[in-house]
Amino acid sequence: MDPVNILIIGGGVVGCAVAEALSRRWQEIFLVEQFPKFGMSTSTRNSGVIHSGIYYPTNSWKAKHCVEGNRLTTEFCAKNKVPYRVTGKLVVAKSPEEEPQLLALMKKGQENGVAGLRIIDGASIREREPHVQGYSALLVPSTGICSAEELVHAYARLAEQQGANLLKRAKVAALEPQKDLMRVTLRVGDEQQPEVETVEARCVVNAAGLSADDIAKPLDDLSRARGILRNSWAASGTGPRPCLSVAAHGRAFTGLAFHQNALGNAAPWADGEIRG
Repeated sequence: MDPVNILIIGGGVVGCAVAEALSRRWQEIFLVEQFPKFGMSTSTRNSGVIHSGIYYPTNSWKAKHCVEGNRLTTEFCAKNKVPYRVTGKLVVAKSPEEEPQLLALMKKGQENGVAGLRIIDGASIREREPHVQGYSALLVPSTGICSAEELVHAYARLAEQQGANLLKRAKVAALEPQKDLMRVTLRVGDEQQPEVETVEARCVVNAAGLSADDIAKPLDDLSRARGILRNSWAASGTGPRPCLSVAAHGRAFTGLAFHQNALGNAAPWADGEIRG
């Protein structure tokens, strides 16, 4: 078999998005995913938030890409019929002592290019979200939510339509650098009796999520990744839930934040529930 141009490892949202983008320009794009469906791991085990870019350091790549990605993601969802909603977000200060954090966060967001930021009072909070109490809040209009699973499937579908080859149940067993290529050994099919195949690629994109460091470890190319555990829950009930809500002090802790996600009836995958 002749070498392929690009082999992408991982069929989550990053891998499928990379496949969709690269297949617009090049041929012989291959993607391998170890699970029987695309996006079965972390890509769909989250709250599906389309972030605004208010938290990242000014002039950082994270800030630049998050602000631009917010716009591109909502445009992509609208164009490709991925369920989404621009809900806005409230970063809530429970007391006057916490309000300076909101002002600092608003300043950073404005420097990052996030539009429409403003401080609202407790009465305005209750108008937007009756189940949240606070002294004041930073309103972030551009934050939204989308169906993470539908987003992954849309990227995968477009990539295949553009000629990319996407293979499920194909787990990377080894990477072996050659002179001008990367030799990739795959275990394909049933886990108990897999077929072993070898592919040579001119370029390999490691988009394997939580497994990315394990795949790259034989190459001594990456330090160990550090995961953060987040809990989710569902709450049913009546009443308007138009905004995401997060405590002002949530970012003071690594990975600790309270999200109340307002998916509601306009998001058919949520069945009228709040999910955080």
